[in-house]
Amino acid sequence: MNIPLFLKTAIIHDNTEAAKGILSLYPAVLHAKDENENLPIHLVFSYTDASNTNANANANANANANANANANANANANHNADDSASEEDSSCTRDRSDMFSLLVDQGLKNNVGGMKGAAGLFEKNREHIDFVNVRHRTPIDMLLTHVDAACDSDLNGWVWECIDTCIDAVREGSFHEFNILHHAVAVLPKLKIETLICMIEFCYEDCTLSDHDQEGNTVVTKAIIEATKRHQWGDLKEVLEKFLDYESDCLEQRDVFGRLPIHVAIDGGLEWDNGLQTILDYDGSQLLEPDPQTNLYPFMQCSSDVQMSFGLLLLNPGVMDTILD
Repeated sequence: MNIPLFLKTAIIHDNTEAAKGILSLYPAVLHAKDENENLPIHLVFSYTDASNTNANANANANANANANANANANANANHNADDSASEEDSSCTRDRSDMFSLLVDQGLKNNVGGMKGAAGLFEKNREHIDFVNVRHRTPIDMLLTHVDAACDSDLNGWVWECIDTCIDAVREGSFHEFNILHHAVAVLPKLKIETLICMIEFCYEDCTLSDHDQEGNTVVTKAIIEATKRHQWGDLKEVLEKFLDYESDCLEQRDVFGRLPIHVAIDGGLEWDNGLQTILDYDGSQLLEPDPQTNLYPFMQCSSDVQMSFGLLLLNPGVMDTILD
């Protein structure tokens, strides 16, 4: 089932009353998806401004001539083109909190998201960045593109209301172990360090840095993994330092596999100046801890880099006594 044009129009123009009336008559449309696998809840954050709807739709190379295709293409044009589109999204000041709350509330009542639950907040779409590349985002990921603007202006307080709605919805309607900070660090290369700090300050009563996600990562190890796998170090060193300001023992917290941040960092190829030094300055004794998954000590983990391996061994030569014992 495709998302009906009249519901798309209500969402595009942020007409909450019209959307409420449509959903009261046709609740099944909450499960509908467009050609990019967007649920209606994805579309809340897909448009920068309703007045730009036609222009954005026409800008999409894949747009069709009919009105329904143009509305669909508008969603594709706004959030799929490139990073600059995401930046345009984040500058939006239109209050979307009422529409978002409506779709979340109705989604919970109508079991949108199925086994994943939470009104479809964990459902991934399929966005065509270009003719070859595709990315997948959840409504939560799309919401986080607006957080920069929320930190910069009081006009974007609605973003924090939506984040509150996310946290409450997951608690009510999902089996997920949820910490929105895991999602924030997953888009770290696109978020300013000040933005991440805003997130921590806002969510800290509900989320801690030692919480585990579904993959077993703490917020710290998730941040390291995301930065290293993309080779986008960004402000990771500063992020780790800020994490320590909030939880002084966060670099001691293990993931569900028993791995310390040092194991995850070295395994991912994190370099000395990009955060590895920060971890070891905090607790050099981690060099004495073998990775529980491989039984390799940190200096062994990076054996392919002789200089790094030897440097780690010199930092704590006592590891040899531990091995020989």
